[in-house]
Amino acid sequence: LGPLEKQVTQLEERIAALESAQATRSAELADPAVYADEARRRKLLGDYQGDQARLEEMTARWEHAAGELEAARARFDAETPTPG
Repeated sequence: LGPLEKQVTQLEERIAALESAQATRSAELADPAVYADEARRRKLLGDYQGDQARLEEMTARWEHAAGELEAARARFDAETPTPG
C-alpha cells in the first residue's frame, strides 16, 4: 500500500501546486493593467493553457491511482483476519 499511498500524495501535492498557480494567473489576468500588456497577457494565457492541460492529466492520474489504492485497501482488509 505504501507506494500507492505515496503516489496519491505526490499527485495531490502537484495538483494543489498547479491549482494555486492557475488561481494566481487568473487573478493577474483579471487585472486590467496586466491584461492591457499584450506580451504579459499572452505569456500568462499560454502558461494557463499549458498548466490546465497538465492539471487535467494529473487529475486523471490521481483518479486512477486513488482507485487502485482503494481497491488495494479493500483487498488488504479482506485478507487480514479480524482480531478476536
